[in-house]
Amino acid sequence: MRNYPLNLRKAFQTTLPNELESKIGPSFKKTKAAIYRKDKNGFYFYAKPNLCDPQTVVKYISRYLGRPVIALKRIDSYDGKNVTSHYNHYEDNAFVSKTVSALDFISLLIQHIPESHYKMSRYYGLYARHREIGKSLRHVVHKSKQTFIRSFSKWKNNIWL
Repeated sequence: MRNYPLNLRKAFQTTLPNELESKIGPSFKKTKAAIYRKDKNGFYFYAKPNLCDPQTVVKYISRYLGRPVIALKRIDSYDGKNVTSHYNHYEDNAFVSKTVSALDFISLLIQHIPESHYKMSRYYGLYARHREIGKSLRHVVHKSKQTFIRSFSKWKNNIWL
């Protein structure tokens, strides 16, 4: 078991009972006093160790920085009322297929849209405009199709509910 700094343990021992008392009410006061009487040196808690190193976290976050919430190939069908989509579960790589109503599907997508004042770092890497490779990639798409492709980035204005 990993040891935590004494100040973190002491802070947790104070914060947890205080939070419980604020949620449960005055009836928890006796239990709180009994806990402190029983364990004069304090109590311990176990927190799972962080299995990710910073590089793994950076790779995970950067994976989603220029990608849509769901790829079109993962949407299997739409019948006017329901949307069927699939994905591979990240823990055991199991194939999962879900059918939800269209409004529920939209709400699942919308929860990934950040607030208007929220700043995102999405103009780095391949998608950055200041990169030479980015300029050459823009020339790959024919000019007649660029407006059509750009229209997808303004989809929030086109939703009618």
